[in-house]
Amino acid sequence: MYKMSGDDEKPNSRTLEGGFQACGDLDSVYLGRCLHGVALKSGLTCSIALQSLIFSMYSKCGTLEEAYMSFSKVPVNDIKLWTSIINVYGKLGNIKQCLSGFIEMLISGINPDPMVPCIEPEEFSRPMIKIIPIPS
Repeated sequence: MYKMSGDDEKPNSRTLEGGFQACGDLDSVYLGRCLHGVALKSGLTCSIALQSLIFSMYSKCGTLEEAYMSFSKVPVNDIKLWTSIINVYGKLGNIKQCLSGFIEMLISGINPDPMVPCIEPEEFSRPMIKIIPIPS
């Protein structure tokens, strides 16, 4: 990408797709943000596939706000994207947002498939109420 910008070459959507996948896999949120900026300037962020990869990259990097912002820009959120955003919240321990995302999914008319209930973060398996013995 650095070489490409020096040669007055412009990235196409396929180049950006590979870059977003690499940034997510390497947990490189800084380079991912730079690449997102390149995509915005070039006007290539309107495809659903590219928006999904941007969401995936931010999710893998653990940046919730940016993941949600990119999720909300996808024009058609399918069950796969809803499952992904719910999973991101669950993995990061944000139970309130996890449940809120599930309710938003239902309100938007998307019915859960068998994968959605399988996403069970560790926090759900722990007791919500801690029983403290009263000393006598």
